Amino acid sequence: MYICFLTYIYYLFMSDSLVIIPTYNEKENIEAIIRATFNQRKAFHILIVDDNSPDGTSEIVKNLITEFPKQLFLEKELVNTA
Repeated sequence: MYICFLTYIYYLFMSDSLVIIPTYNEKENIEAIIRATFNQRKAFHILIVDDNSPDGTSEIVKNLITEFPKQLFLEKELVNTA
């Protein structure tokens, strides 16, 4: 029984899949999208690629990272000022 429980925990927290979500001004939708993805039967890691949304999308994602620290990641597009 102990091995079955460990197998369940492994599949619950480990993932072999990555969902990449590009965003720009998705403040109204991003939390629902992330939560809907994590509520699927299959475990996923999510990478949010934010294109410097001026509406605070990345701040919402940063707050959610504290809830999903090993599953949710954020990459922000760097602004080229040259």
